Amino acid sequence: MRYVDLQSMNDAFNPWGVHGYEKADYLPAISDDAIDVMQKYLTGTRGAFSYFGAMTLGGAYARVADKDAAWAGPHDAGYHFIMTGTCETAEELVHDRQWVKDFWAGLQPHGMGSGSYINNMNKYDENRGRAAYGAEKYERLSRIKATYDPENVFHHNQNIKPAAPAPA
Repeated sequence: MRYVDLQSMNDAFNPWGVHGYEKADYLPAISDDAIDVMQKYLTGTRGAFSYFGAMTLGGAYARVADKDAAWAGPHDAGYHFIMTGTCETAEELVHDRQWVKDFWAGLQPHGMGSGSYINNMNKYDENRGRAAYGAEKYERLSRIKATYDPENVFHHNQNIKPAAPAPA
């Protein structure tokens, strides 16, 4: 698959100008209790584009050690779940944002407790970013950022700040 095609796969679900909010979590397995939570929240959104998605974390992804991968999180078999409120109006999003928060909170007791995929953080908080990557990986990425983007030009995302220069 061409990279541009991969990056545009979800464009139909995220048209320009919509309002959105999302949260995600990792689950080691899909237990009966987790299924009960999913059944409770799978309906009830107002936004035409709001959804719950899931993907497995096996195969090649699971064969890479966490320290060797840019994507933080558990590198073993399990599942990544995402709850996304995507609405045409801000008024619809008030409801669907609460749906996302409640759904996510309901899955927390069944999760891995290891943070979230960094790109699924709506409001970036440096402490949550550090937790998502882990201290060692965050520091390594910060040193890389200091080499390739020392002025932090690319900061309009879930930003990793460049490491401070070493004392001379």
